[in-house]
Amino acid sequence: MKSLSFKANPLLQNTAINLKELLFPSFGTCPSCSRVLLHESFICEKCENGFEKPKYFCVKCKRVTIGKGICVSCATSDAYWDDAVCSFVYAYPADNIIHEMKYRNYPDIAEYLGKYLSKDFTEKCTTHDFDAITFVPSSEAKMLERGYNQAELLANTLGDALNIPVEGFLIDNGESVHQVGLSGSQRAENAKGRFSLADNADVRGKKIIVVDDVITTGSTMNSCSKALKEGGAIYILAASVTQTMSQVK
Repeated sequence: MKSLSFKANPLLQNTAINLKELLFPSFGTCPSCSRVLLHESFICEKCENGFEKPKYFCVKCKRVTIGKGICVSCATSDAYWDDAVCSFVYAYPADNIIHEMKYRNYPDIAEYLGKYLSKDFTEKCTTHDFDAITFVPSSEAKMLERGYNQAELLANTLGDALNIPVEGFLIDNGESVHQVGLSGSQRAENAKGRFSLADNADVRGKKIIVVDDVITTGSTMNSCSKALKEGGAIYILAASVTQTMSQVK
């Protein structure tokens, strides 16, 4: 007896696959709270709606502050950057998202957060034509540990959105003590001379955006901005996804 063979219909196959995905979807989890994602693509709706937008900014350096006035840093010395853009306050759930990106091997978060930064930049910064985007560099030790620099990933997303070239203008000479847990004055001292221009960096006469994931006391960003200004840059914008809220004077 001759055996019968059947050729599967591609249309029916695709229908079956779609039906299986509908009935038994492969859910992901929110990187911030670990909730199962239902219809969301990356972060759960509750966490996304919980991001706190900054309300007050230092009248001099445009850092995020708890109220109107001058931030405590500008009360004693001027920042080396000229303007700043920030998407969210460094508080739950944004702080969780940043932590996952930096310490839990979750580099894809950078592209997600970078889109927010791109949107806020285009809404707030319409008066300057920037020549380049750079980023707070990582030390060799951190690059070996993580395998990526989250600030560079954010800068690449911003550069793609704004059609501005991303350049590695800065190098990290290494921090003497880890910044986490240090006071504001200790961070400032630790960041002194930590960053310098790369050997082939030409920033003379340029307007530059410097990107980082979070600005806390501003010491790291200020050290980077100082190196760029001393190299001849004429305008620096500090762009970060998050910032801690500074006290005011």
